[in-house]
Amino acid sequence: DRNNEYMVTNMAQGFVFSIIVIAILTYFLHKSWRMVIVFILPNLIPLLIIAGIMGFANIELKAATSLVFSIAFGVATDDTIHFISRLKIELAYGKSLIYAFKRTYFETGKPILLTTFILMGGFVSLMVSDFQSTFYFGFLIYITVIVAVLADIFLLPVLLFLLYKKKK
Repeated sequence: DRNNEYMVTNMAQGFVFSIIVIAILTYFLHKSWRMVIVFILPNLIPLLIIAGIMGFANIELKAATSLVFSIAFGVATDDTIHFISRLKIELAYGKSLIYAFKRTYFETGKPILLTTFILMGGFVSLMVSDFQSTFYFGFLIYITVIVAVLADIFLLPVLLFLLYKKKK
């Protein structure tokens, strides 16, 4: 029990540290605290939903299930970086905000969805395991990847649109 508690505590500390590091890097890249919030928010929503599912389904927070949060945050962050980077490139070309979003969807939408399906395929294979921790690990990552891509496709553009519209 002590070992399990120690591992969960250390993983939680590492996860909080990774959020802080990503927030700082985002600030230095974009020079805006609003962009930090826009960047972090769509990446935390999948984690909150997974925490809710774990609580609702009485899934214990063990070493294997606590890894879900760090992995899911990394996957969600990757998609967000692709989307924001492409949008900034399109805006740097002098395109209008709406046109830049349209081009960003065309350029990054397919790769984001493709990597999501590949990740889902890899983690769904863990769900056939009879070992409970492995099953829950695969199930939680699978759900998180779906929610993360939905947040990046639907919520992130809205937040970015509001941010860039406010700037102009």
